[in-house]
Amino acid sequence: MTDNEIIKALECCVEETSEACFKCALRLTPYLDCKTMVQKQALALINRQKAEIERLENSLAISKKETKRYVAQCQTIRSGVAKEIAERLHKYINDFREKREMVMLPYTESALLVIEKKIDNLVKKEFTEGG
Repeated sequence: MTDNEIIKALECCVEETSEACFKCALRLTPYLDCKTMVQKQALALINRQKAEIERLENSLAISKKETKRYVAQCQTIRSGVAKEIAERLHKYINDFREKREMVMLPYTESALLVIEKKIDNLVKKEFTEGG
């Protein structure tokens, strides 16, 4: 019997009328005790559904675990990228200082120090707070 037929047969048994028995999927079966058959089928349906629920719950638990691992990997990659960008910016600033490509205004060195501090703070924030 299909799940829907089992449910319909169980509904018919609950009504306990001859009209309900006529609608029942078991009315043409050779079973003398159709109520016992419906009970067995209903129990089998419940057990199948219970097993399916457990399977889905296990699958969901695995998915949640995989998602947490994926998020952790993304955060690690993101932090690494932030650190790499900061290192490149520091190198660019140091190259600029060494080459003196433009006339150094009195406040330029101070500005570069402020920029470097801001870069370091951004990277530190990335590592401690995850962005």
